Amino acid sequence: MAKLLLYGCAVSNRRKTLDKNACVALGILDRLGLYNTVFTDPARENMPAPDTSNWSMAYRCLDLLEKNQTPGSIYATLVTSEEARYLAWNLVCLTSWEQLPDDPPHQNGKPALPLATQAAREGFRAYNKLSDVVTAAHRHRPHILELKDIVDTAQPSMKERDRFGMAIRDWDSRGGSWRLQVLYAVLVDVETRSAIPTEEVLSEWQRFLDHLFELDVMDAPSIKRLIDGRELAKALGVKPGKWTGDALDVALRWQLRNPGVTDPAGAVEDVRSKKEELRIR
Repeated sequence: MAKLLLYGCAVSNRRKTLDKNACVALGILDRLGLYNTVFTDPARENMPAPDTSNWSMAYRCLDLLEKNQTPGSIYATLVTSEEARYLAWNLVCLTSWEQLPDDPPHQNGKPALPLATQAAREGFRAYNKLSDVVTAAHRHRPHILELKDIVDTAQPSMKERDRFGMAIRDWDSRGGSWRLQVLYAVLVDVETRSAIPTEEVLSEWQRFLDHLFELDVMDAPSIKRLIDGRELAKALGVKPGKWTGDALDVALRWQLRNPGVTDPAGAVEDVRSKKEELRIR
């Protein structure tokens, strides 16, 4: 019955679509106490079980955002396609896992998969892209919250376009769909801060997104670099090496601080001033 509710009413991994009754279906699963039956790894004997007493706040919030979207709103900003909508409803199925600590790293030091990813892969057979987004959303949530706090408290660093632009590029390059990673953080925040009215929590996130618009970093992942590694090495009079990646990031940070500039000379000089720090030889 649980599987029928999940796949028939809420999500379909085969078609990667879902109908308009996703919130209703999740509500039924919730009321029947089936969360820890469906959204888990059934083959793992020691799989923990999250407290789902406030999970309804997350899926009802997503439903509210979807039904009341307007241009520039949280939903319209973060859910930009039908596939993104499908991913969003999958993500809200996993928010309760965020209250639990990660598994210890593997013996080789590699981090264990987040519990939410384990539940998605084994509980409802999430396909690779979905699993990657879940993993990235979990691992980047602390950084997303850190930047939101900078905006909430109006810290001077909130004006640093390069700080926010580079963060967005990093989130997107490590899992993709940075907007959905932020949406996951929103939904987890609503669930975990259950004593605070949802509207108040959402107003904070709306201010954060409005600030990203003001900085003009929403499309940061698609920004084309003014200079590549070979050109940078030539301009510095050295050979490309291990330093190249870090140096290109320095150049891109300069580019983000100087929007509209098309001459890379300033970026090259910024890198040159950090030659010792970057170990450029």
